[in-house]
Amino acid sequence: MEQQKRKLKIDVAGSITSLQAFLKEYSAKKKLYKIFFRGKSFDFESFRDYSPEDDSLNIDWIASARYDKLLTKQYKEEEKLTVLFLIDTSENMIAGSGEKLKCEYAAELALSLAYIILNRDNRVGFILFNDKVNTFFPPMRGNRCFYSFLDSLSDADNYHGAANINDALDFILSLPEYRAASLILISDFAKFNEVTRHKLISVSFKFETTAFIIKDILDKQLPNIAGEFALEDSSSGEQIIVDLKLAKKSYGEYAKKQEEYLEKSFASNKIDFLELSTDKPFSDKVAVFIKEKVKKPVIWL
Repeated sequence: MEQQKRKLKIDVAGSITSLQAFLKEYSAKKKLYKIFFRGKSFDFESFRDYSPEDDSLNIDWIASARYDKLLTKQYKEEEKLTVLFLIDTSENMIAGSGEKLKCEYAAELALSLAYIILNRDNRVGFILFNDKVNTFFPPMRGNRCFYSFLDSLSDADNYHGAANINDALDFILSLPEYRAASLILISDFAKFNEVTRHKLISVSFKFETTAFIIKDILDKQLPNIAGEFALEDSSSGEQIIVDLKLAKKSYGEYAKKQEEYLEKSFASNKIDFLELSTDKPFSDKVAVFIKEKVKKPVIWL
């Protein structure tokens, strides 16, 4: 008899329902998701009269002054979008000090976003990586895509090894050009370094890129526990003995420094990012993040 695959505890229906509820007040904006996942393939078409439902950021003040009425820019849009997910499935994502492991939290976030994108007849593809790219599902539409994504993210056997995000970014860059394409990165970015930062420059030119940083409380600070403990590096297997009480301050300072470096790297590459903590629901924060992203001026190429 074939051994049954181990599954993670992923609340797919609850996550989708929660995110949709928080997004409900924005869903009346017909182009919300096309603006959020807007890619870089939009061309200016013409001017038209401004209406209260339009985004004021698209008002062309020079043309409005010339014709003595408010005019907004109208763009040609790609009929459909292609959104790729690049998701960290390394051993580091299996960690968790609360009810949700980082990988379970990340899976619920990815599946919720994918459902919304697919529900508007756009295409979704996904890449899962640890020490190498272990799964690539080319972009497609429909239920088959969603359930393939669900099966891969809920299979516990897919989570192992170190996180080699640099090779994963090389794989992304090797993919063919997709029109109106966006990339969503989901990881704890624990292995982020200067090489990663430079690769992101090329990635952000090819795709409109958004990053979701998934953190557990223990990624930021050690618990208030006295005594010596053995800590093991999941990638090398090396162990060290530390006194948690003595190490707490330096650990927190290091975590803060890495956080600032990561945020600065994303910002310098004009990559929108959001840090999420596994001890707090993501739906409200993601909804606000989308709302703020929509407000930003769009640079049309």
